[in-house]
Amino acid sequence: MVSAYIMDYSMMSAYAMAIVNSALSGIFTEYYITKKEYIYLCGAIFCNVAVIFNYIAIFATTGVAKGYAYIKILSIMCVAIYGVATFHEKMNKYSILGLIMGACSIMLLNEK
Repeated sequence: MVSAYIMDYSMMSAYAMAIVNSALSGIFTEYYITKKEYIYLCGAIFCNVAVIFNYIAIFATTGVAKGYAYIKILSIMCVAIYGVATFHEKMNKYSILGLIMGACSIMLLNEK
């Protein structure tokens, strides 16, 4: 019974890589816009290509609806936290509410 709730490590790593690649593509794009260095543009392109392969692995097992939602919600949360920590962006009450709603939507997607 417990094993039904535990995701195998290959899927966990596919999700982790998809979230990291999805978040990093936005971060590299922000660095390219502010610093005008092509290495950041190449990093963004590489992350977007890599995330496609992660999508293939995830969608083949979990389906598009849940897999894509998990990846995008978690990557948005990662980018928001990174933006606050690195770029000193301010979060208002609506931003915080949006992060809370994102976490709630993941919990609701997991309900059977």
